[in-house]
Amino acid sequence: MISSALNVNRNGIVMSRFENSYSGDNNVAKTSHILQANNKEISLKSITQYGTYPLTTDIDLQWSPNEKIQVVGSLDKTPDDLINGYWKFSSSFTDDKMLSLTQNMDGEDTLSTATIQYHPDRAISMKSRYKWDNTKKIYFTLNTPYQSLRVLQTEIEFTGNSQRFALLEVWKCSHHSENYLSVHTGAQLGEFREMYALTPSFHNFHIKILTVETVGRLEPYDIEGLIKITTPFSEMPYTAANFRHQGGLNRFQTHGDYECPTSGKYDLINQNNKEGSIVVKLPSRDNISARFSHSGDLSNFQSHCELSHEVGRLYQADIKFVNAKRKEGTFTLKSPFADNIIGLFRHSGDLNNFQSHTEFQFARKRK
Repeated sequence: MISSALNVNRNGIVMSRFENSYSGDNNVAKTSHILQANNKEISLKSITQYGTYPLTTDIDLQWSPNEKIQVVGSLDKTPDDLINGYWKFSSSFTDDKMLSLTQNMDGEDTLSTATIQYHPDRAISMKSRYKWDNTKKIYFTLNTPYQSLRVLQTEIEFTGNSQRFALLEVWKCSHHSENYLSVHTGAQLGEFREMYALTPSFHNFHIKILTVETVGRLEPYDIEGLIKITTPFSEMPYTAANFRHQGGLNRFQTHGDYECPTSGKYDLINQNNKEGSIVVKLPSRDNISARFSHSGDLSNFQSHCELSHEVGRLYQADIKFVNAKRKEGTFTLKSPFADNIIGLFRHSGDLNNFQSHTEFQFARKRK
């Protein structure tokens, strides 16, 4: 056992006392922290079993004889790598709350159930079923006690590989036991053209409120797509977005634009090769532009970025870091409406013998 105690004395009288203890044996760890002051005692104690399943924990926080918080939990793992466990939160001032998780097999499907019990007669449950072979399927059901969302169901099926795939999604919601939302989507790598429809049902009355059309191409390092949404609303009869991307993580170029009849057209352009720029063109105000550059690696680098949202207003930030025998770094932030902010630090040595220095200052803008 490891223990320590700290007393705060005043005129020979103990005003407060802080005790700590730790013990660990046979994969069981026990800790205790007790603070005594002003004739009151606050204690935090825990018992944890680790190393082998089941993993258990018991944490108690008490600040008066009738006021306490307790958290207990257990997590077990079966030989088939299935998980079962629970966590319970109890206190002297609220109802108990519990989170439970169970998993089991149904043929080749894995069934998982998670339940959050936050009131004696109210709970939120989440159930999932998934199968992971040539055709990957995931079914998810959320049940709540709320009238606005009784059940949310999701079905996802995936076939293919990273180069060519097909994806099907189905979303269903129920309100007062009435199904009112169902969405079907699909996508495939390569040339594709899809049409989706959102068709709500209110008490068996069906009306199509919008359609979504997509056209595009998905190939490695070359992605292009168009999405257009049509609605029956005169305020926004349609909205469209276009996207193009070429290149990989080290060097790429991206262009996107968004258009709707009420606010015009928005453009986004991005280029990257450890130097990049972004320009957003807006129909009713100055362009928003950003530029950045970066050189080096995590042990020695220098970065610079700029942001401008109207003519004559430029924000700049510079970061420099050197990790040699002595670690040094600087940070500078410049803006058009305030003094410059400058920070720097230096550090040398190790945990046994080191020296550190930090500065932070506001400096007047320089022309």
